[in-house]
Amino acid sequence: MTVSVLTLVRGRAAHLANLVRGLAAQSVTPDELVIAHMGGPAVAVPDDVPFSVRVVDARSEDEALPLAAARNRAAQAARGDALVFLDVDCIPGTDLVGTYASAVSDAVLMG
Repeated sequence: MTVSVLTLVRGRAAHLANLVRGLAAQSVTPDELVIAHMGGPAVAVPDDVPFSVRVVDARSEDEALPLAAARNRAAQAARGDALVFLDVDCIPGTDLVGTYASAVSDAVLMG
């Protein structure tokens, strides 16, 4: 099973850096991280992470925070069998991805 982790970002570079570090330290790393960029400064992610990182444009023309639309955009761009949505201010525990991957079937899991 492949796992895509998805997060939404508008600014909050330090939070994103912590999330990426947490994902890099996973016992089972995700196959990809999809970042829905909702505006603000450009998204910077180190090149040496052990998974693919893609940034998708989820900006709103009126500068609002279109959270649902941004989540949908990230989900559409994801390539994994399982989608794990993480808020950008989350620092995942080292077993988060593996735990979700082993629990997923045809269900929605919320933690």
